[in-house]
Amino acid sequence: MVIKECNTEELKDRMQENSNALFYRVCRATIFVKGIKNAGASKNSDNLAPNRELHQAYQSNKINWDEYVPAYTAQIENDPKAQALLLRIKMESENQDVYLVCVCGIDEGTYCHRFLLMETIKEIS
Repeated sequence: MVIKECNTEELKDRMQENSNALFYRVCRATIFVKGIKNAGASKNSDNLAPNRELHQAYQSNKINWDEYVPAYTAQIENDPKAQALLLRIKMESENQDVYLVCVCGIDEGTYCHRFLLMETIKEIS
């Protein structure tokens, strides 16, 4: 299974390096780059992006990372569309590289839900 991550600063380089990879936007922010699939917030659904309330609470420091993680995990676990999308991403990753793209920091360990998603996808059976 080859699931990777990148932020928007790295995106164009990753797309050039791996033209056969799939790229999924998993954040609330809109990313205007051709070839990115939308798995982030849309008009009718949050899909793999944190919902608006959770995102705002974390961004405004009303909750910390330790509070954010279980709330985000519950959001994803309780959303059938998100679960279906995670399963699809896992299946696609068996045949090609898949990147989860967000606007948050570059380094692993950065407090970003894309790292949580990577772990969640690995645990899907």
